Amino acid sequence: RAAALRPYDKQMWQALGACYEKIERPVQAIKAYKRALVAGMAYIEPPASSSFGSSIASSGEFNTNVFLDPELLFPIALLHEKLNEFEEAAAYMELVLAQEEGPGSVHPDEISQGASQVAEGGGDPVAGGGVGGGGAADAVAGGEAGDIGGTGVTVTTSRARMWLARWAFSKGELKRAMEFATELCEDGFEVEEAKALVRDLRARMESLGK
Repeated sequence: RAAALRPYDKQMWQALGACYEKIERPVQAIKAYKRALVAGMAYIEPPASSSFGSSIASSGEFNTNVFLDPELLFPIALLHEKLNEFEEAAAYMELVLAQEEGPGSVHPDEISQGASQVAEGGGDPVAGGGVGGGGAADAVAGGEAGDIGGTGVTVTTSRARMWLARWAFSKGELKRAMEFATELCEDGFEVEEAKALVRDLRARMESLGK
């Protein structure tokens, strides 16, 4: 009820998501975390012709290239993994990495109309059906470039990079997995685990003659 009364309070939605996560309700947790993402974005003046015929567009569009909190993106990714939605989890992990460089690292073509659906939910905004489709960027809507810098390499982005490395390894994308693992060896986080993964990758590539 408190979150419904304060729909643009990022901390409120984040806390609600954490509560849902603790009581093993991943679908509702994902929705709440996505609402926290939306609430954490700055508004800009709507352009002359808006592509969003909604109450959100009438009061300003969300910025496509604004910084997205990796501390929200990462748990969303893990929750999708828990639901066996691995492609969606991978897409959110990619978004976590994108925040190292900051606004503009997510192309507008990746944005989904699901953003307005997440942002406009009425009543209990996290009750009801599924997680909501439209891809990993469905909590973002289009806008002009932001002016917030990236995070650089952090513990969270390193954990996302390790996840992606193992994901690529499991799919047989050995070169991509090696790229992620090599980056991890250089960034100061997850180094020992990354080195072990590099050894496994080299052994696999040698056995395959690559």
